[in-house]
Amino acid sequence: MDEQVELITQGDLRKALLKLALPATAMLLGVMLFEIIDIFWVGKIGADAIAAVSVAAYLAWTAKALANITAGGSNTLISRSAGSKKWDRAVHWFWRGTLLALIYSLFAASLGIFTMKAMLQFMELEYVVAELAAGYLTIFYLAMPLIFLFSFFESVFRALGDATTPAIITGFSLSLNMILDPILIFGWFGAPALGVTGASLASAISEGIGVLLLAWRLSTTTLPFKNALPNRDKILADFGQITKIGMPLALTGALFSLIYIFITKIVAQFGTVQIAAMGIGQRWEGLAYFVCIAMSTAVASMVGQNLGAGNVQRAKDAAYLATKYLFAFTFLVSLIFVFAGDRMAFILTTDHAVIGATGRYLLIIGLFETAMAFELGLEGAFLGSGNTWPPFFISVPLTFARIPVAWFLALNMGLGIDAVWWTLSASTLLKGILMGFWFWRGKWVHTNVRI
Repeated sequence: MDEQVELITQGDLRKALLKLALPATAMLLGVMLFEIIDIFWVGKIGADAIAAVSVAAYLAWTAKALANITAGGSNTLISRSAGSKKWDRAVHWFWRGTLLALIYSLFAASLGIFTMKAMLQFMELEYVVAELAAGYLTIFYLAMPLIFLFSFFESVFRALGDATTPAIITGFSLSLNMILDPILIFGWFGAPALGVTGASLASAISEGIGVLLLAWRLSTTTLPFKNALPNRDKILADFGQITKIGMPLALTGALFSLIYIFITKIVAQFGTVQIAAMGIGQRWEGLAYFVCIAMSTAVASMVGQNLGAGNVQRAKDAAYLATKYLFAFTFLVSLIFVFAGDRMAFILTTDHAVIGATGRYLLIIGLFETAMAFELGLEGAFLGSGNTWPPFFISVPLTFARIPVAWFLALNMGLGIDAVWWTLSASTLLKGILMGFWFWRGKWVHTNVRI
């Protein structure tokens, strides 16, 4: 553990950043690849199935985002503890985070199950699409504790400076998921043919095995996890500390996904083809999104440990370097989306109407994709410092504004589906600009965190 901390706080900055970012990037690109393959298999059922999984994904992303309350909050506290080499405090925050993840997961699962029907009805989906989405989400919500624990255990490894172990285990879990997908969707090898529900069940099984592997690897580290079981002293105050740090980013992600339910309601006015197009387009957009998130998690660990060690300038330098890398990458992605969007769609569906609609979506979204480098990349710096409210106040209002603006332009003004895509693209640009400005002010490095 000491060697990992010394690399992050004293070693070559570029090497340290890439050591954290590359495994996380590989892991999250694996997640993106899985979602693309998931859509590929589901797409064999038809456009209704693609639309159902796409719609279910917004509710699923909302619930998954809430896992960042414990994953994000604990990442800051554990990384700062590691940076100052207070290993007993790192173990303390591990147990607090584990318990809190279970509590919040049960709350999220209950809320999801009780509101699922109303949410699907609100989006005014066709009956078949709504029924398929409900089957997918039921399995997903029942597996919520596994999802929260998986996210939390991954964040613990990254906070300690180890991004390789969670990447390997996530890769194994995703590989298992890809194998189980067609088996449970189509009923191969004597298994029941569960259709869209089978895709959700495959994910739940893979997630559960991944949690067991992550827990096992944590138990083999040099930290005394087994010998420092949780106690009740100041437990509510500690829960409050984790929640205070993690809640803004969790709410940002949850509200971002929840707002897409309203966006889907608008898109639904233009037919199932456009819903399917947005779903496929967002799977490819995940290419840039997940790389930005991976770099953001690396920056969070770098900033957290360096601020814990008192290296303020090094924390700033890590964030600047990461943003440069992300800008170059998202610029390349933008070119692909703008000039080859329809070809990207063709990989996942043979429906010509969906291909054309997806190509149009990617062209418009791709114009301002580079803004994501600032919005998401710099978010990691705020998380590592413990000052997580700025991303919330930037992201939530502008994301929420997408609803009335898209509704007004697309429906009231009669500008059509393109107006929805332009609204999404322009708001991404504004979020990137504001995040860069707030980061440049530099006040985030002075955040006081009790470890």
